[in-house]
Amino acid sequence: RHDVMYVSDMHNHRIIVVYLNSTISNFAIGSGRGSQPTQFISPMSIFIKNTSLYVNDAGNRRIQKWSLDGSNSTNVFYYNVSISSGFIFIDNVNNIYLSEIYNHRVLRFYPNSTGVFSIVAGTGINGSSNSQLYRPYGVFVNDIGIMYIADTYNNRIMEWLPGASNGSVIAGTGKPGVSSMELHLPTHIVDAGEYMYICEAGNKRIIRWRFNASFGVCVAACTGTSGIAPNQLYIPHDLAFDSNGSLYVSDWGKHRVQKFP
Repeated sequence: RHDVMYVSDMHNHRIIVVYLNSTISNFAIGSGRGSQPTQFISPMSIFIKNTSLYVNDAGNRRIQKWSLDGSNSTNVFYYNVSISSGFIFIDNVNNIYLSEIYNHRVLRFYPNSTGVFSIVAGTGINGSSNSQLYRPYGVFVNDIGIMYIADTYNNRIMEWLPGASNGSVIAGTGKPGVSSMELHLPTHIVDAGEYMYICEAGNKRIIRWRFNASFGVCVAACTGTSGIAPNQLYIPHDLAFDSNGSLYVSDWGKHRVQKFP
């Protein structure tokens, strides 16, 4: 947001704030590992909505809301111990979507509901039918409520219409591969209007896919090999853009964030 990057530093139990193209010093949100209001245990994912930072504090099984400067932490809700939480997304009416990686579904929590949720995608049993998911990671919901899911272990991107019990495959063949028609362990997706940008952990690349197309085009880390060079990724998990269109990728396997101008 405003060319300030927020990074969920999961195993250090903190959020790192980085001012891009600025001399302002970076700082951390979170006072260490723990369950106090200013502490985290393994913050799994974050989301910026208006002037607030939402954190999936997975180890404490809660969603927190902070000011962007790291002040005023509040607990939005706690979730059940049986929920295997993953990535969060906040839509334009403040519903909170949470992917359940190991329960193979996506949940929607309602504003001011103290944890009441509905299942909006997946059956809870892993599978490859259009009603099922297999270890979903990233979720993106557009302004009219259409949901896009990185169905990671099915090697595909699913589109889910509001209220539907089935989705449809819009990228990938369902089989892991390296061709322009295939995906391998997609972990996140961003809807950028005409295109979607997909982060592939298995292929160590970022691919751009036109909506309604049957193939994509690699746009970052297109060497075909994993590594630590500036043009390579190792196990990428997430992506974001700044105001100039530069791409930032969380390279989870190498504990770094890569910038592709």
